[in-house]
Amino acid sequence: MPDDHLLRLTSAQIIEAVKNQPHFPSYKDSIEPFRNMFCEIAGWCKISELEKVTSIPGQEFDGNRFVKKTGQLHRGMKDWEVLLSRL
Repeated sequence: MPDDHLLRLTSAQIIEAVKNQPHFPSYKDSIEPFRNMFCEIAGWCKISELEKVTSIPGQEFDGNRFVKKTGQLHRGMKDWEVLLSRL
């Protein structure tokens, strides 16, 4: 997703919160309205399969995060059938 996706999803709330700020006129037109975005589900995992980390390659976190490498996600047809049976 683009790095400004939160601004797109919450533009009305952002505008309301900052509309009286001095620099708002200079950037108000760059806050894009909501529109459909392409996304792809890389796979899924059980909560117990997440790893508790404080960093990933190239990024340090300010606390713990729970992660799973995308290459280790469940994504085969049988995996999806298992997930669907759990819903």
